[in-house]
Amino acid sequence: MTVATEGKEDLVFRDELGGRPTTAFRVLVPVANPLTCGAMIQLAAALASQRSGEVIALHIVSTLNHGIDDESKRSAESRRSIMEEAVNYGRGLPSPVHTVTRVAGSIAQGILDTAREENASLIVMGWQGRVRSISLGTSLGEVLDPVIKEAPCDLAVVKSHGLTSIQRILVPTAGGPNAVLALNVAMALSKVYHSEITLLHVAKGADQGQGRRMIARTMAGVRGKKSIRQEVIIAGNVVKGILKEVKDYDLVILGATRQGVFRQILFGSVPEGVAKRCPKTVIMVKGYEGPLVSGLRRVWTTFLGARSLIVALR
Repeated sequence: MTVATEGKEDLVFRDELGGRPTTAFRVLVPVANPLTCGAMIQLAAALASQRSGEVIALHIVSTLNHGIDDESKRSAESRRSIMEEAVNYGRGLPSPVHTVTRVAGSIAQGILDTAREENASLIVMGWQGRVRSISLGTSLGEVLDPVIKEAPCDLAVVKSHGLTSIQRILVPTAGGPNAVLALNVAMALSKVYHSEITLLHVAKGADQGQGRRMIARTMAGVRGKKSIRQEVIIAGNVVKGILKEVKDYDLVILGATRQGVFRQILFGSVPEGVAKRCPKTVIMVKGYEGPLVSGLRRVWTTFLGARSLIVALR
């Protein structure tokens, strides 16, 4: 059974089959491809289970270039099979799975609006591994870019090569705050999959003391540190150094590097470089920066878009 609500712009179908979310920790998973839907929901459920949380599986029906009409509503109803499959798949998982289908003008905006309305704690999104250079930064895709920049909560972007067996997890760190988030995600998954975790720092010089300090800074932000292996290696190139290590691991989790408010950097050159070239499953994570930073970045992105349009019209 579904319940449909219609606002000024979007039509939202909420599934009563799994009930309404009731816990404080909620993981939002946008799904579109039935072939990858199960793996993404499984990952989200594993993360949610460590916080006694729940999963919200979201499917967006885009009405770009036309408004909400009868055809859009019929399309949304017909695609409910994807969501019903998500609920059925979620019955054997450690966290409850709820579903939402949204008819929206923009897929990215539909994801952001749902995250705000459902008070999501974490958004988990899939990525095919494509990176494109643009003015002042990079692009991971027209749907991912706005969500990464404006997410109202923590975010995890997954390039999956399979998640059925996760025995060893590698977490590279340079000591930043998102490395702590990456390590916390690794620890949550290790409790579900009984995985070993290695915290890695790649030092460019011969002095490994700086690397040990970066690892200590990351370790200070988490609990249950006894099971985490620590390693410092020396390499002339950080990305190549990490890629050389990943052959012995099933999953790599990287935190976004620091960025300026007015830079179009999504995760940073090192995480994106590793994720693009890594043959193993990679998760890039980014913590919520607060409404002020997100608002300033949104204004700057709008300005850049308007400037590009003006230049194109000249």
